[in-house]
Amino acid sequence: MGDSNTGGNHTIDVNMSDTNLPTAKAKLARLRVEESAVSVSALTGEGLSVLAETIAAQTRVQSRTTRLFIPWSDSHMIATVHREGQILRREATEKGMRMVARLDDSSAGLLKSYIT
Repeated sequence: MGDSNTGGNHTIDVNMSDTNLPTAKAKLARLRVEESAVSVSALTGEGLSVLAETIAAQTRVQSRTTRLFIPWSDSHMIATVHREGQILRREATEKGMRMVARLDDSSAGLLKSYIT
């Protein structure tokens, strides 16, 4: 069992969800109701797409649309925006790159000197 912390939200991912042990099945049913657990089977891969979608949805909720301008002299920071967020729009100008990206608070803090 793992705990995927995405800021303020938690998703519990439960491996071996395909077990036939009655006690494990009862505990899993309780976790699904009380803790928003997602069942995952490492053996079959069942549940992995649901887990990925759940984490992505929680992450999107915690992000905000941010406008940035990165001068060409700091062009290495463009890769940081790509790595840290989701690019919604970008425009190359003579002096640098204008971008609109979805960033969480931590990433926005890292890029604060470029936020317009």
